[in-house]
Amino acid sequence: MKGRRRISSMKPSRLGFTLLELLIASSLFLTAASGLFGAARAGLQAWAQAQENLHTHPRMIQCLEQMAAQLRGGLLLSEAPWKSEEKRFTFVASEDGLAPLSVTYEQTPQGTLVETQRLLPEGEPQVKQWLTHVTDFKVSYGYLSDKGEGIRWEPSWEDQGVLPGLVQVRLAVQGAGGSLFLTKVVLITRGALGVHEHSPR
Repeated sequence: MKGRRRISSMKPSRLGFTLLELLIASSLFLTAASGLFGAARAGLQAWAQAQENLHTHPRMIQCLEQMAAQLRGGLLLSEAPWKSEEKRFTFVASEDGLAPLSVTYEQTPQGTLVETQRLLPEGEPQVKQWLTHVTDFKVSYGYLSDKGEGIRWEPSWEDQGVLPGLVQVRLAVQGAGGSLFLTKVVLITRGALGVHEHSPR
């Protein structure tokens, strides 16, 4: 009897990955990379916000401290009255006993706080930019209520014959992580408090 010849079929061994496996691996890699990129980007944004706020807050303090020093050296001149308008404040100061200066702080429509100094009577204006992204700049004056209600803050100073005794300056700047607010109350020892009179009903 002749033996049968057995033909064995052997599958070739796999040496690589299938297309489906490569697609799955690529998808997993892209998902992981996307998550890492998002986390790194959030971290960089937080760092940038902190750096911006670290720069802005000291600058706000420096601006208010200079304004306070100028107000303490305030002067009364008939030709240059103190004016407090919306987003604009003008007064006369004399630093270190020097010639009088007309000083104006103004929030521009672009949100920049600008200081302008001019030597009186006809000096050339000197302009300095203090801050950007300013959202609020407001000046008010301390008045005593005639009904014993304490100090009230009013937006204008009526008696140009005497210096205001208390001036409050509010400043707000839009930082990277939100708004920064500062308020400075300045005591002018040569000044006086106004009297807020209630009109009779």
